Amino acid sequence: LLADMVASAAARAPPAGSWLSRSIALLAPGPGTPLTLPAVAAAVGMPYDAWRKAFRAEVGAAPARFRLDRRLAAAAELLTSTSRSVRAIAAELAFTDERHLVVRFREVYGCTPAAYRRTSTATGRVIPRVDRGD
Repeated sequence: LLADMVASAAARAPPAGSWLSRSIALLAPGPGTPLTLPAVAAAVGMPYDAWRKAFRAEVGAAPARFRLDRRLAAAAELLTSTSRSVRAIAAELAFTDERHLVVRFREVYGCTPAAYRRTSTATGRVIPRVDRGD
């Protein structure tokens, strides 16, 4: 689902520096405290409600869902490519705590981060996301 959303947004190729490309960059997971959604809207020069509606219309997901899905995809990547603890990954990706990451990860991937790591490592395959119908 996340790959489809990103591919869909990329297929429309927003011009570099457009409000959409800047929004996507600002919603990217990374170290530190992420910007609030109203702060992202302000950073791209749009009123919050107009930005939220335009983002959803262009990307097919609300900004909060888009950001959460990107953080979870980053967590899945870190689980398979590093030996960092789930707690460290949760902190790095600005989840409230380890439990927050575990609950959200299970909702989307259908298993805990630890089970995801074990299965992916043992089989060499990545577990697909659960289709939530969004």
